[in-house]
Amino acid sequence: SGQEWKARAHEQLVLMYLRDKDRWGDAKTELQTLQTVTGASGSAFAAKGRAAEAILAAYQHQRQLARDIVSQNRAQLQTHGLIPGGETPPEAGGSWRRLLADAMRLVNDENRPDDNAPNSNQ
Repeated sequence: SGQEWKARAHEQLVLMYLRDKDRWGDAKTELQTLQTVTGASGSAFAAKGRAAEAILAAYQHQRQLARDIVSQNRAQLQTHGLIPGGETPPEAGGSWRRLLADAMRLVNDENRPDDNAPNSNQ
């Protein structure tokens, strides 16, 4: 459908923006669009929107927020192959799965400053 093609375009923009620190604000704007998609693929786009929120939180040193997003949306993220578990084959999440895994490695890195540490990136 037309809405799905539009959502896929927004999805690609989010992926591109997540890889460029200067475009994280644009990523946040685009991911809001992903979360409003309805229809058969709406759940998948919403899951990718939640994954993008967790990725942004991790990149912005908001470790607990990133953990909370993944924890609260674990079933949905697993259903769409964005994190391990569930019935979905590992290749289903593709780029999203890799980005989210990288972000969660940052979150779980004990040597990384915590959320309250002074940070020039915030």
